[in-house]
Amino acid sequence: MTMKRFKRTMWLLLLCMVLVYALAGCKSKHAESTGGTRENSSMTMITDDITKTTDVVLVLDESGSMIHADPDRIAIEGAKKFVDMVTLGTNLGLVEFSNKVNAIDLLDMTDWQNRENIKTFLEGIVYDPPAHTDTGWGLKKAEEILEGAPEEDRKIILLFTDGKTDIDVGTPGRTTEDSKQDVDEAISEAQARGYEIYCIGLNADGNVDEGELSKIALSTSASYRIANSVEELPDFYTSIIGEIGGSRQINNDEYEADGEYHAVPFTVDSSSVMEVTVNIQSGSPIEDIQVTAPSGELGIQDHPDQVHYTASGNYSTLKLFYPEAGEWAVSVKGVQGDRIKIDMIYNYDVDLSVYMYRTKLEKGEEEDINVNLSSGEDTINDEALYQGLTGFVSATNKDTNETTRIDLKNTKTLLYGTFQANEYGTYACTVHIEGNGFFRDSQEFEIIVTEDAPQAVKKLDTLRVRKGKSIKKDLDKYFVDPKGNTLTYHVECNNERCSVAITEDHILELTGVEPGISYVVVSANNDSDITMTQQITVKVETMGAVLLRNVVPVLIVLLLLLVIWSGTKGRETVSGVLDDISVEYTGPDPETGTSRSERYQIPCNMELRSLGKRGATADKLLQILRGYYGSYGTEDQKEAFSRTVDAFKEEASHVRISGSKQPYTIKLTKTGNHVRLLPFDGEKQTVSLNEGSGYTPVMKHEQRIGFQFDKYGKEDTTVPEETLVVSMNYKRM
Repeated sequence: MTMKRFKRTMWLLLLCMVLVYALAGCKSKHAESTGGTRENSSMTMITDDITKTTDVVLVLDESGSMIHADPDRIAIEGAKKFVDMVTLGTNLGLVEFSNKVNAIDLLDMTDWQNRENIKTFLEGIVYDPPAHTDTGWGLKKAEEILEGAPEEDRKIILLFTDGKTDIDVGTPGRTTEDSKQDVDEAISEAQARGYEIYCIGLNADGNVDEGELSKIALSTSASYRIANSVEELPDFYTSIIGEIGGSRQINNDEYEADGEYHAVPFTVDSSSVMEVTVNIQSGSPIEDIQVTAPSGELGIQDHPDQVHYTASGNYSTLKLFYPEAGEWAVSVKGVQGDRIKIDMIYNYDVDLSVYMYRTKLEKGEEEDINVNLSSGEDTINDEALYQGLTGFVSATNKDTNETTRIDLKNTKTLLYGTFQANEYGTYACTVHIEGNGFFRDSQEFEIIVTEDAPQAVKKLDTLRVRKGKSIKKDLDKYFVDPKGNTLTYHVECNNERCSVAITEDHILELTGVEPGISYVVVSANNDSDITMTQQITVKVETMGAVLLRNVVPVLIVLLLLLVIWSGTKGRETVSGVLDDISVEYTGPDPETGTSRSERYQIPCNMELRSLGKRGATADKLLQILRGYYGSYGTEDQKEAFSRTVDAFKEEASHVRISGSKQPYTIKLTKTGNHVRLLPFDGEKQTVSLNEGSGYTPVMKHEQRIGFQFDKYGKEDTTVPEETLVVSMNYKRM
C-alpha cells in the first residue's frame, strides 16, 4: 500500500470513529450547557366590550319636583335623543320611578320601530306631583331587567334624577331607609355582575345628592355628571353615549341660521369607522338637511341602509352606517335667527389588544407592554387609524398604593411602553389610549415583581432507564436559589411508562415501567412567584434494546473496515515517464509569406503517477504540463503551454495512454489557419523544480516556445495552410 493510500485509509477510519461516537449517543457540548425555562407568564388581553352587544336600561326620575326643575321637558327630549343616538347592536330598556315603578323590557335598537315605541313612551311620562324619589326601587327594577339578558352582553344602567333618595313619611310599605338600603344592594349586585351605572343629576333646585350619585357611579366603574340647568342635559346624554361607545364628542360647528344651507365638512379617516352620528341641536325644528359623500350627494330617503334621519322638537339626529373613507359634508337649513349647534360621534369597530411576554418579573428587570388595535381576532395595521393616537399605562402598586404612569410610544402600527420593575409588589395595571375621535380603556391586569427567582445551573438531559430499574438525580445540582435558601421541587410525567417521585426533598427518582418515551417536567420554587422548570426526555428500554444500541456501532465499524480493505486489495495503477516533447511547425513565414518548417525539442524526464487504473488521455498530460510550467516556468513558458493545451484540447481528448509497457509516441496534429507559432528568443536555462502533484521533479533544460490563435480569431484563407505537430514520448513503468 502506497503512502497516499495509507493516508486515505486513516482518514476513513477517523470518520468511522466519529460516526460511532455519534451513534453511541455520546453527549454533545450543548448537553452540558445550563438549561431551564421560566413558568409561562405571558398575557394577551382583548378588551372587546365596545363592539359586543350592549344592554342599556334608562332609569328616569318622574317625581313631582321635576315639574319645577324641567317645565319645558328638556330632560325628556334629552332621553329621546339618547334613544336615537345609541348604536346598532344595542338593546334598550326603560324604567320610570317616583313612588311607583313602570318599565319597558329590553328592545333591539336595530329595529327603528322599537326606538319610536320607546320615544312614544317617554313622551307620555307625566311628572307625578308627589315628591317621592325611590332611587333604590328604580335601580333594583333595572337590574331585574338586565338579569334576563345573555350573560356575555355588556350591561349598563343610566340613572337620571333631580334629587336624592327620599320617601315621604307615611308612605305605605316604604321608607327612605328602605330605598337607601336598596341602593346599596343594587351597587353590590352591579359589582358582582359587572354592571356599569352611569348617573346624571339635575341640580336645578340644589337638592341633588352628588355624594350618592358619585358613590353609585364610581363603585361600578362608571362616571357621573351634575347639570345645574336642564339646558346642559342634551350634551350630558351625548357625552355618556360617547363614553359607553368609547368615542369622543366632536364639536364641529355652532352658528346662527340665516335661512340658507350651511355646509359643515368632516372626515371619515378609516374603513374601521362603523357609525357616525351627527347631532343637530336647535331651538326650532330644522327645515332641511343634505348629505354629501366622497363619491357624491347621498339621498337620505334613497339609501336607508346607509343613512337614517330622525328629528324632534329641538334636535335632529343623522346616522351614517359604515361610511366610506374620505371627505364628507352635511348641509343644514335652519330657521332664520335660530341658534344651531352641530357635533358628531364616531363609533369605531375597534377593540384594544394588550400583550406582555412576561407578567412575573424579578426586581431590576423590565418588560414591554404592547398595545394594538384589533377587530375581532385580527390585528389592525391601518396607519391612518394609529395616527394621532396617544396613551399611557397606569400601574398601581397594591402594597404602597403608589401609581406610576408609563407613556406609550406610537410606531404607526403599535403602541408600547416599558414597565420597569423597580420595587417589589403586585401592580394593578390598565391601558388608556385616545385620539381620532375615540378612546379605549383596557380591563385591569396584574404585573408581579418578586424576589430573586430560582436558577437552572445545569441541564437535565435525556435519561435512559431499563424497564424495572430506577435512577436518581440530585436536583440541588441542577437548580440553585440565589440567596442560598432551600428550594421546593415538584415533578410531573406525561404518561405511565415512567413513574417519578421526589425523595428526601431534592432527589428525583425515575423508574422504568413500560418501554417507550416519557416527558418529565421538574419545577423548582422558592419564596418568589416565579417557577423555574426543566423538561427531561426519559427513554425506558428493555435489555435487548440496550445490547442493540451498544453492539450496532461496533458492527458498523467492522463493516466499514472491510469495505476499505476490499477496495484497496489488488488495485493497479498506471505510472510512466514522459520525455522528449517536440513541436514541429509547417506554415507561412511571418516575414516573407512563403512556407517554412521548424522543429523544436523540449527535453523532459517527468514521472507520472496516479493516472488511474484505466490510464489517462493525452489531454490530461497536457494539463499536467501546463500546471508544471504555470508553477515553475517563466511567463513566456506559461503562456506558450496554455495556448498549446487550448489548441489541442479536442485532439488530445481522443488519445488514451493504455496499458502497453512498450515505449510509444503520442502525436497530436493540428491543421488549419488558426494557430501561429511564435518562437521566443533567449538562451536555454536550467530550472529547479519543487515537488508537485502528479509528477516527480527533475533537473532539465527547456527551450521556450509558444503558440497563439490567429489575431483575427477566425480562419484566414488568404495564407497557406499550416500544420502543427506535438509529439510526446511516453513509457509506462
